[in-house]
Parts: sequence; C-alpha cells; structure tokens
Amino acid sequence: MSVEALARPDLWSCLQYPAQGINRDQQIRLNCNENPWPPQGAKDALIHRYPEKQPAELLRRMAALFEVEPNQILVTRGADDGIDALLRSFCLPGVDTVVQCSPAFVMYAFFARLQAVKVVDVPLLANAEFEVPFDTLAAQQDAKIFFFCSPNNPTGSLVDSQKILEFADRVSSRALVVLDEAYIEFAETPSLCLAATQTQNLLVLRTLSKAWSLAGARLGAVVGAAETIRYLQATTSPYPLSRTAVTTACDALTPAAIQEAGARIADICSRREDFARAIMEFPFVRKVYPSAANFLLLHVDDASQLVEFCGQSGVLIRNQSQQPGLQEHVRISIGSAAEMQQLRQVLSQYQKAIPCP
Repeated sequence: MSVEALARPDLWSCLQYPAQGINRDQQIRLNCNENPWPPQGAKDALIHRYPEKQPAELLRRMAALFEVEPNQILVTRGADDGIDALLRSFCLPGVDTVVQCSPAFVMYAFFARLQAVKVVDVPLLANAEFEVPFDTLAAQQDAKIFFFCSPNNPTGSLVDSQKILEFADRVSSRALVVLDEAYIEFAETPSLCLAATQTQNLLVLRTLSKAWSLAGARLGAVVGAAETIRYLQATTSPYPLSRTAVTTACDALTPAAIQEAGARIADICSRREDFARAIMEFPFVRKVYPSAANFLLLHVDDASQLVEFCGQSGVLIRNQSQQPGLQEHVRISIGSAAEMQQLRQVLSQYQKAIPCP
C-alpha cells in the first residue's frame, strides 16, 4: 500500500501557510510583517527575519550525518515534534490506533492521546533483553502506527534490526513502523536510516539532543522515503525552527565538531560500563541491565527512597516505577567523570543511611 493510502484522507485539504524564509538575494522584504531592523546588540544580523521552514544548510549537514539525502529528512523541534507530526499526518482522531511496547518512551502515548488516538500497549518480554513480541504485535490488525525504540528508553535494550525490517514488510499494506533511534550513537548497531529511505512504511526518528550535545537547541529529524517526508511537511508549522537553533546546529555539525563529539560518545560508553560494574557493589542494587544508550536502568530495593535521597543530596536521577514492569527501577544518565564520582559518594552515603537488611 502506498503512503498516500495510509495518510489522513483530509490531509491535503489542510490550509498550507505560504511560509517564506530568508532569501539573501531578496533585498526588500515587505511580505512577512517583520521588523526591518535587528535588535540592538544582536550577534545575528538576520535575527529579525523569519528563517526557512527547512533550512537548506542544516538539511545538508544533517543528511550527511545520517547518510541520506536532504529530501529524505524532515527537521523537527526535537524528536518529540517528529512524533507529533507523524500522528497528525497519519492518524484520524477518534478513529485510528497506535501500538507501543512498554516500558516505552512516554511521548508516544502522550501525543497520541493528545490527538485523541487510541493507544494499545503490548509489553516487551520480561527477560534481560526486553525482547519485542513481534508475533503478538502483528495480531494488532487495527494499528496505523507501530512505535519501536532502539536503544530503548528506559531499558537501554536493542531491537533486532532485521526483525524490524521484516515486521515493516509484514505490515506494509496497513501500517507505518516508526523506529526511534534517539540513542543509536551510543550503540554498536548501525542505524536503519538508509533502509527507511527505501521502505515506504518505515520511518526513523533521530535527534541532536543526546550524542551531539544540543538538547537546548531542540532539533531532531524524521528520516524516510521522500514521498513520506512530503506528507509530513504538510502538517508542520510555517516556521518551526528558530534561527538561533539552526545556526548552533550547523556549527555543531562541522567535521571538527563531529570528530570531538565522537570522542565524547566513546568516553560516555566507557564510563557507562565502568559504572555498571561499580554500582553492583551496593547491596541495595538488585540488578543492572545491559545498556546500549547513555544511561543505565537499575532494579533497587526502594526506588522512591533512593531518588529522594539523591535529590536532596544534589543529584537527580529518574524513578521509572510508573512504567509497566519496572516497579522499583531507576534510570541513571551517564554524566562526566566528576558527576559520576559525586553520585557514587551520594550512593555510599545512602547505603550508610538505610537500615541494614
């Protein structure tokens, strides 16, 4: 089935705002109700002008980073915005259904429910690898979108790439498969971005927030076949990206900056493994799960007590007990060497403060 058949039938009747971003060859701009002068002291001489809807230079750099073509990318305000765009483009409120596998990134269900789209949860298998039950998923005949995350948030586990591709083919006549690769740079598994550009119903979510140190800039992308990306563009706002974010991202995606980021990624991965071994020294830690992301999932004796103690000691970690199957689990991001050392000191203090078993 073509992507046109999967898209909302009323999509092209939506009003398409005629966004017109900066064109340096255009000297007089009296079409966008902009202020003709930049603010005093502005470092960006064009900050008073609206940016392009999809900035060409940023598209080029992100396409090179993900090894695809510029027309196979939709740049979004973080990966969250990509999830929202997918739901608005392909799901009818009160009609369609999406499927996720818990424990899962909470934003899949959040944006679906915001759009009045039904959410069906098919839990991951309760084993050390948190395997995806593909056969059970395939039985969800009414699903319009299947969401996967690899490495998964919050478990850090990977989904077999070949099985994702096989599943996308299996449901190609009726549904989209969305693979969230927000943490893929921290894993040894290759991205499926290129495969997504060659598969009509497979899309990949990427972000610059994690590995590329741009969480504050809020920039992500949806990668897929050019025709599918064209449908997504129909439901994005006229000027979704700030000039400041675009400029910052372009600076962060130079060859030298990418090389430096690669070294930092390797450093985080090495520290992740060291911390995973060290944390088992504490008796209140029942289990540390293998992780291919920049965080670790821990099963502890009392998640609420641990999170509160750490917070009062100046270190914030995340309680995941609200997630199905993760009662008394916490997620810990891998920070700098100094930050992780401080956490270990806090955990030592916590161990002394809690009653002995």
